[in-house]
This record gives sequence, C-alpha cells and structure tokens, in this order.
Amino acid sequence: MNKGKERVLLLGTYTPKIDDKGRLSLPSKFRSSFSSGVIISQGIDTPCLYVSTPKEFANIQEKLRTATNEDGSKISALQISQALRLLTAGASEDTLDKQGRINIPPFLRSFADLKDDIIVIGVGSRVEIWNQEKWAEYNKQALSGLQKTAQEVLLF
Repeated sequence: MNKGKERVLLLGTYTPKIDDKGRLSLPSKFRSSFSSGVIISQGIDTPCLYVSTPKEFANIQEKLRTATNEDGSKISALQISQALRLLTAGASEDTLDKQGRINIPPFLRSFADLKDDIIVIGVGSRVEIWNQEKWAEYNKQALSGLQKTAQEVLLF
C-alpha cells in the first residue's frame, strides 16, 4: 500500500561529474527519493547503470520472476535465474553522503565505461547513469526507431 505517499517520478537529463574516487553527486531533484538508500546495478538492456531505491530494486526482481514471453508463456526458470544472477551480482548498496553523493564501485564504472563526461537521466522509477558518448549513440538510434513507430501509429 502507498500509505498516502505519492510516487515520485524521476525525470530529466543532467550532466554531473564523477570524481577520481568514483563519487557522483546526484541531482538535487532526485535526492529525496533515495533517502532510504540506493542500489546501483548494471543496466539489463543497455550499457548504463541503474540507480534504484531498495523498494524499486525489489520490484524489478519480482518483475523478472514473473515475466512472460511475448506469446504469454512463462519464461523458463533457467532464464529467470540467469537474469536475477546478473542483476544482483552486479549490484552495490549505498547511501547518500551529506553532499548527496553516491559511491560507484570500480567494477560498475568499468561496466558502464564511466569517465569524466557522464549523463544522468530520470527514467520514471529509477535513474540511469551513462557514458556521454554511449548515451548520444543510444539516443540517436532510439529516436530514429521512435520516429518510425510514430509515423506508423499516427499515420504521418
């Protein structure tokens, strides 16, 4: 149950810096959403990092456990185990420090190829951290696909 709390949507694009110790200052608009802590994990479908609340991370795990194929059939136990293993083995728990920073471990920085220029985006229920060049490539491809879909659906 929601207990009277409205679900916060994490939205927007930001360009903070990551320091030599792997600390990243989350945009101030996002910080209150992570007062209970953060789970930083490898992106499942993209070369980025997911930043989730512990509750949202549990929701992602539950969605994986109950996922179905496009035809409605249940995904195999092996596929679910593999996905959960990759998601949880590549995750790290943290809390915001007094400056609103999180510490991104070296193995996660390496996975997402995080260097000086990064992009932080709000994706509704989570935040994603991207290498700026990889985000630009992904965004260009995604926009192209979205334009094609919009043309088909809206009959432009």
